[in-house]
Amino acid sequence: MTADELIDGYVAEVVGLLPRAQRRDVAMELRALLAEEVDAAGTPRDQAARELLRGSAARPRWRRATARR
Repeated sequence: MTADELIDGYVAEVVGLLPRAQRRDVAMELRALLAEEVDAAGTPRDQAARELLRGSAARPRWRRATARR
């Protein structure tokens, strides 16, 4: 997979967890942020994207916010 394909897949997973009204803006911002990180890594883009988005630690997860008292 190319860096852009990896980033697009990750962004799709993240925005799928959000309310529709927020998806477009978050997708644009997240895609830009990840592309900047990949470009700044100093390694080939595909390799940098794999390293950035590697493993389950990078997978988006929905967490219920709990109020602290």
